[in-house]
Amino acid sequence: MSAEEIQTFDFLNGSAQAFSIKKEEAEINEDSYCCIESKSGAIVLAVADGMGGHEDGHYASSLIISEIAKVAKSKKSEGDILPQLLRAIQNSHQKIKKNKSDSGSTVVLAYIFKNFVRFVNIGDSLAFLLGGKKEIKAETIEHTPFGIARLLELKNDDEFQEQSHILLNAIGVDTFRIEVSPEYKLNKNDRVVLASDGLVDNLDYSSSTSLFYKKTGLFEIKKRVVRNRKDPVVGKNDDVTVVVFRRRK
Repeated sequence: MSAEEIQTFDFLNGSAQAFSIKKEEAEINEDSYCCIESKSGAIVLAVADGMGGHEDGHYASSLIISEIAKVAKSKKSEGDILPQLLRAIQNSHQKIKKNKSDSGSTVVLAYIFKNFVRFVNIGDSLAFLLGGKKEIKAETIEHTPFGIARLLELKNDDEFQEQSHILLNAIGVDTFRIEVSPEYKLNKNDRVVLASDGLVDNLDYSSSTSLFYKKTGLFEIKKRVVRNRKDPVVGKNDDVTVVVFRRRK
């Protein structure tokens, strides 16, 4: 699914809102996403950011989301479906490699089951869990030199900022690997946020966490992103996809 307008998804125990906007003057959005509740009650949120040029990037990201959606929507999906989702990602990697193009994609996935969330990450898209005090309780680390610097808490990690576009891991490339987080307890009114790297390039999300709690917060985030990416000093013209999930009870 790729939609410029903000979409709302209602689930048994929560809801999600999302938007996906292509870069200015681009014909195709290389980002794709999905928000699905499975037969087992698991909620699957995923964002993929394609690479390799407009058509190749869109092909890769949409293929990955399609494979993930097949598992999540399957009538045979019962109980814990995370293993099947990981196999779907692996299958996507193999299909993209066989395509013999230069396409590839990042993907970040939130798997919400029985009031716990786990993150699956390949590349530099982003996922984080916000707590009741609007603090970041957990987040994924970008598979870039800058992400590694953040992970190691290097004092001079700003020196790696200009290398943030260098991907060390992605679907469709030889260095492909899947990173799975521990389980995190999901409390009432917590927020789960997924985004392509276009959000990071155009919004300091760590100092703007309160926006994810406002009823109109996603509209404000979209507005700021659209404004900032027009200015090369403060932003970057890129596709941007954001998904926000709120637990209802």
